Amino acid sequence: MIFESRQVSTPTTVGEELAAQRQAAGFSVALLAERAGVSISIITALEVNDYSRLTPDIYTKQGLRRLAQVFGVETEIWQR
Repeated sequence: MIFESRQVSTPTTVGEELAAQRQAAGFSVALLAERAGVSISIITALEVNDYSRLTPDIYTKQGLRRLAQVFGVETEIWQR
């Protein structure tokens, strides 16, 4: 039996982890925004790690909590 090795990519940023969770759940950005009560622009900015487009810190943290609730995960996995 021959085994082939290949590199497995794992998310390393908040945006990559959020995108991976969203895709694994089969959600579009619009559906996630609706379910979490977070704007599409915030989700998009987070997923591409463009923090310059984000609103004040308190709203972003609240948004992260809402997104985490949709996926049933703790926000700590996204806070690095």
